Amino acid sequence: MPSQVSKSPLLAKLGADFDAAVRWHAGDEIKTFNQGLPPGIRGGIAKLASIGINQILSGQKYAGNYRYEAVGVILEPDAVLVGDREEHVAGLQTRVFETLCDTSSDFGAKSKKEHIANLIQHVGKLGGRLAQGQGGQQLMAVIDQLGKSCVNGRPVYFHFTTSARDPDDPAKGVWENWNGTEGLEEYQEPDAAAAATDDQSGAGDQPSAVAGETAPEEEVDVDELAAEADGMDLQAALAPDGPGTKLLQVAEQFGADVDACKAANTWADAAAIITAAAGGGEVPAEETTPEPEPWKPAKGETCGYKAPVKNKAGKLVPGKVVQCEIDAINAKSGTADLHQLANKKVAYKGVRLDQLEQLS
Repeated sequence: MPSQVSKSPLLAKLGADFDAAVRWHAGDEIKTFNQGLPPGIRGGIAKLASIGINQILSGQKYAGNYRYEAVGVILEPDAVLVGDREEHVAGLQTRVFETLCDTSSDFGAKSKKEHIANLIQHVGKLGGRLAQGQGGQQLMAVIDQLGKSCVNGRPVYFHFTTSARDPDDPAKGVWENWNGTEGLEEYQEPDAAAAATDDQSGAGDQPSAVAGETAPEEEVDVDELAAEADGMDLQAALAPDGPGTKLLQVAEQFGADVDACKAANTWADAAAIITAAAGGGEVPAEETTPEPEPWKPAKGETCGYKAPVKNKAGKLVPGKVVQCEIDAINAKSGTADLHQLANKKVAYKGVRLDQLEQLS
């Protein structure tokens, strides 16, 4: 039964031309303004919001052909520094698209076949990989399944970055680069992670297992964890479920010196410290008193960072030291991700480790 609409007394006052204009424009495409993202986002995380292949509407370039479009909502970072200005990005959209026909632009010409190859890359980075020999029917099924995940089940989280299309000409826009889902299988959105922490606030009432007390029910092979951690970079080892993180948790359970474990040269040395604390051995004493090792920044530590500011000449120069917390260490690139202690929404991505200062 069609829905019943009561007649508005205002309609008669607006006139017949109002009603006629509404009918004429009722099917118009709804146009929205896309703010666009700033370049320079590193280590971003977004959630897939929509994905599909749609026909290009009349009046647009390549009308009548089809275009793959995917949209994500930015979860991290909350904000980035653009020049000397902080720009909020969390909640904004990142999008990629691929026009599925022969095209030409300022960046060159592409054939339909090249666009389809790019399409398979886009879908694969979201976890929708095709096996050798599979065809269009399987690809459409994968895209449909990814679309359903936006509505039901666990969302698809992915890494992304942004970069200027032409560093010398900002008017040419920004590339939005989606970089896959690896490492985000257990990811929790910032609000959900905070809620989980709040739910466990009473955990501190439970006594920790220390030497001489009952060991945890689940047996942990610290040597095995150490070997696994020593075989990967620091950032991967200190991931939420990484072997390094597990070792530090065990160290705390058994009353070992967690700071000493963090400062150890290798994870195997950290495992020896834990074993000694648990009553399973002794850490060999150093024959000579070692010289203090250079400070090695680690995830979770606080540090000083001279955030860049513009001087009177308009050039970026190091500013005053800002107290920050280290969110992640990328050993391969020698960089770190930070956020201000005074304002957690201000994040700095890809900061060189030699730019960090140890706080006394």
